[in-house]
Amino acid sequence: SMGLYQPISCSGISLNHLLVKTIALLILLCSVTPALALENIKVGTTTRTIISYAPKNLPKQPALLIACHGYNQDAPYLQGLAKIENIADTAKFVVVYANGLNKAWDISGSSDLKFMETIIDSMYARYHINRNRVYLTGFSMGGMFTYYAATKMADKIAAFAPVSGYPMGGPNATASRPVPILHTHGTADDVCGYGSVQSHIDAWVK
Repeated sequence: SMGLYQPISCSGISLNHLLVKTIALLILLCSVTPALALENIKVGTTTRTIISYAPKNLPKQPALLIACHGYNQDAPYLQGLAKIENIADTAKFVVVYANGLNKAWDISGSSDLKFMETIIDSMYARYHINRNRVYLTGFSMGGMFTYYAATKMADKIAAFAPVSGYPMGGPNATASRPVPILHTHGTADDVCGYGSVQSHIDAWVK
């Protein structure tokens, strides 16, 4: 005999089937990582913005990676492109995508150097990051800033990883110590040409 519950059909689709599909969709939606939000950070009298990400179960004194976007881009754009947090989830380090003022970086003054210092201090206060394991990367103009920071902040940043960017005025390798540099560059780059990469690397090797 029929029990108290009997599935009925709508347009040939069992409501049982629809219910299972709906529950599966809800589970999937709940499992999607939410978009990372911009947050304010005070640098002197100026309010700057960052996107920060820390995976669950961070070890004691985790490393910190700061990433800088290209010219006329921003932190959300770089986060969506690079998705470094996917690596941070397995390697267990903190990621900060920094936002340049007017979608650019100060590659001759001190404003963004102070910004980097403030990020480091803030992440230390929040996650007790290892100050000896702070790393900086940047794309295009962010890469130019990464090189600039290497000449000014080698006492606060352990290593530098510019991507598709270098000082357009020529190499400058006057850091306070020998620094590790990982430079990544596409051979077809039509903004910062690949042909000048080696001269910048050679300057730092010497």
